Amino acid sequence: MQMIKIFPHISDIPQLVLRLGSKLRHFRIQEGNDVYMECDIRANPWVTEIGWTFEGRELHTNVSAGLIISNQSLVLQRVQRTNRGHYTCSASNTEGIGESKPLYLSIQCEYLTKQILNSNFIEEYSIISPKSLIRV
Repeated sequence: MQMIKIFPHISDIPQLVLRLGSKLRHFRIQEGNDVYMECDIRANPWVTEIGWTFEGRELHTNVSAGLIISNQSLVLQRVQRTNRGHYTCSASNTEGIGESKPLYLSIQCEYLTKQILNSNFIEEYSIISPKSLIRV
């Protein structure tokens, strides 16, 4: 006699986790860097549609603006301060729509040099990040 195992078919809405590419660190992203995000999806049945949002607005591929969406991946080329904010990915299947928790992308300002006129002398400062000012 042969024993047959039967596994129930479990269907569920997609579960998603949004993360930065494996070689990226939140605190090291600077203006001009390329940023890669990956949407990890667990779903049964598999998803039929994947979407991306930035600050609640739907994103679409725009190569000239450096925004590339390819299925579960989002690439931002030459990021600027305007790319700073909350990103989410979403996916749908026959059971419903799932959405990731927001991922906040923080971008350090590129080095800027500004001369400040102070009385009779000029001091030069470099802005390294939005919260730091270093005298040179």
